[in-house]
Amino acid sequence: MLLDTPHAVREGDWVVVVGCARRVRAQAACSAGSRVLELEGYGKWVLAAPRVAYRRPSAGGRAP
Repeated sequence: MLLDTPHAVREGDWVVVVGCARRVRAQAACSAGSRVLELEGYGKWVLAAPRVAYRRPSAGGRAP
């Protein structure tokens, strides 16, 4: 678990949104340092501030 800034979140990370961990499928730059994340099972979501994210490179695509 780590606290990621919008710039540091990567594809494959897991971000908690509305009480559920969602995998980042894609991302794009947005205004003022924000990122638009495409989350698996949720859709697009703007990450505008640091947030807890999970990165498990050896997880093989499984949820945290």
